[in-house]
Amino acid sequence: MFFAETSIGMYGAIPGHAAVFEQILSGPFWWVHWIIQFGMGMVIPIILLGLPQTRRSIGWVGLACFLVVISFIGVRLNIVIPQLSVPELQGIPTAYVDSRLTTGYFPSLMEWLASVGIVGLCAILYTLGYQLLPLQRETTHHFDLQDTPAD
Repeated sequence: MFFAETSIGMYGAIPGHAAVFEQILSGPFWWVHWIIQFGMGMVIPIILLGLPQTRRSIGWVGLACFLVVISFIGVRLNIVIPQLSVPELQGIPTAYVDSRLTTGYFPSLMEWLASVGIVGLCAILYTLGYQLLPLQRETTHHFDLQDTPAD
């Protein structure tokens, strides 16, 4: 599917579309597409699920699924960042000059820490919910007549 999307965008020779695909394939985040999205999200899981000795193992299938989930993060990065790094109108990036106005993007320390904090908060809420909420049915004890004391 990515090949179809890329080949159509490159073949159309629309400068804005071709520049976005060039950013994805060979820009500053080339490794996200080739290593994470393509390698970890497709090649390694196909190999793991294609080998007869690993496709029956829950651990290997779980690893393949985990790699696919991780690759979705790379897909999201490739959807957002390259499209925002190519200006729609030529000359806009140079119209106003300021250190905060740039088409390059990498998350700041505050953004990374906020993401880690949100994941930590979710883990704490999950743990509290698991410990405090009645998630399991209470079992009733059935006694045999032999276990009752004789009168």
